[in-house]
Amino acid sequence: SRWRLSVFLDHPWGELYDLERDPGELTNLWDVASYHAIRCELMERLIQRQMEMCDRSPGPLHQA
Repeated sequence: SRWRLSVFLDHPWGELYDLERDPGELTNLWDVASYHAIRCELMERLIQRQMEMCDRSPGPLHQA
C-alpha cells in the first residue's frame, strides 16, 4: 500500500505517511490540509475493516 496511517487511543492526532514519496516515514502528513481527503478515506476504510471484524452473532435475548 502507498499509505501508512496510525491512530492512537485517546489522542486527537495520528500519523499519515506517503510511502512512495517518503519511504523513511520522515514527514507526517496528518495535519497537512492537502492530504485531508486521503486521511478521511483511510480512516473510513479502517472503520469499515473494524466493523467487518466485529462479532456479528446475536447476543442473548434474556437470562435463563
